[in-house]
Amino acid sequence: MSDITLVLGVDAKHREELRWVWPTWMLFKPELREMPCVVFYDASQVEPGTLDFLNSHPQVRLIPWELSNAWSQREKMLTGFVHIPAREVVTPWYLKLDTDVVATGPGPWIEPEWFQPDEGGSLPVFVASKWSYTKPRFVMDLLDEWGDGIPDLAVQPRLNLPYSSASTLMKHRRIISWLFFGRTDWTRQVAAYTSPDGRLPFPSQDSFMFYCAARLKQRIVRVRMADYHWAHRSLPHIKEMTAQMGIAPAP
Repeated sequence: MSDITLVLGVDAKHREELRWVWPTWMLFKPELREMPCVVFYDASQVEPGTLDFLNSHPQVRLIPWELSNAWSQREKMLTGFVHIPAREVVTPWYLKLDTDVVATGPGPWIEPEWFQPDEGGSLPVFVASKWSYTKPRFVMDLLDEWGDGIPDLAVQPRLNLPYSSASTLMKHRRIISWLFFGRTDWTRQVAAYTSPDGRLPFPSQDSFMFYCAARLKQRIVRVRMADYHWAHRSLPHIKEMTAQMGIAPAP
């Protein structure tokens, strides 16, 4: 696992989530201890000392993160999941793991074939859980407009994905990134497409990553991560699940 770096993003809300899920990760997914771990934290909300419970991991590195021009806290943190791996990860791959994800049991959960080249020799640029829509419906149109101004993207056709004006979302095959293995060199490439102030064209890391991969015709691997004993839940449900498993939150 030394060729994968675990990347976490923490502000006040996510620190509380992480406190509850961290013991489940350490118990059921011991492979995480073998990975270098980069944790970026919102320095305006989190004191490094309040993350001492992460010291149960032998390779944790804390990095303060700021994006002063972000319009929302959500934008600030999701943008970090593009720039921090691009700047700080030195392994070929990284694992973005959200703090609202519970490990529900032991067993193999990283398949070597996900990261192998296909018959044509193409490596995937990321591996993530299957998803079936983008919301709001205009996001891919907005990214098509933005992509026309990026030389690498502009030489490829727009996606021009269809959607119904009667719906609030666009239905299509894509990914969701609550558990996301990213290829580091490719992430550096697309991070350079962002504006000079670092902002994404739309404040969603997985929509941005998916769009760049789709327009560049890059290979992606879509997996049902829930089949590997992971659950993506809200904090009240996380508390219920950990109580049922008899697992206490980190102090």
